[in-house]
Amino acid sequence: MTPLESELGWAAGIVDGEGGLYVTRSVLKCRASYGVRIDVGNTSLFLLERFLEIVGNVGVIRARKAVTPNRKPVYVYDATGAKAAKVATLLRPYLVLKRAHCDVLLAAAPLIAPKGYRTSPSNRAKLYRLHAESRRLTRVGPTVPDDLSARCEPSRESEAQLSFDVLGRVARTQGPPSTRDPGATE
Repeated sequence: MTPLESELGWAAGIVDGEGGLYVTRSVLKCRASYGVRIDVGNTSLFLLERFLEIVGNVGVIRARKAVTPNRKPVYVYDATGAKAAKVATLLRPYLVLKRAHCDVLLAAAPLIAPKGYRTSPSNRAKLYRLHAESRRLTRVGPTVPDDLSARCEPSRESEAQLSFDVLGRVARTQGPPSTRDPGATE
C-alpha cells in the first residue's frame, strides 16, 4: 500500500523533530568504512510502529536501555545502508529542518561499496567530505569559525570589531572599543 501524502508529511515531521540523518564513518585496522543511517528516538512505541508502517516496514525498532530507573523506556527506529537511502528518498520532499542532512545522505549512499568490496579512492575522498559535512550539520551548540584568530582582530581600515552572537555567528560593530567608564561623570 502506498502511503498518503499527509502520512509522509507526518513521518517527515517526526524525523525533523526527533530523528537524525547521518553519514557514518568507522575505522578498523587503519581502514575507514562509511555508511548512511536514519534514526528516530521516542518513548512512544506506538509512534515508531506507525512511522515504520508508513515508510514501508523498512528498518527496525529497538528498545534502548533506560539510563535511570525513573525514566520511561526509549525506543529507536533505525535504518542503515540502502534501506536508509530508500526512506530518505521517500521523505525528502516533506523534510524542512533536515533537508540538507537528507541531501548529504542521498549523495553519499551510491558511493558506498557493498560489504566485502573496497571503495575506490575517488569515492573515499568524496565520502570523507560528505561525512565532514554531515558532522557539521549535526553539530550542537554555537560553532566557532575555523579562521577565528584572523577574524577576531579588528580591521585597521574600518576599526571594526568582531563579536559572536548566541548562535556563534559573527556580528560586526563599527568603531573602536570604548575605553571610557560608562559610570563616570564629566
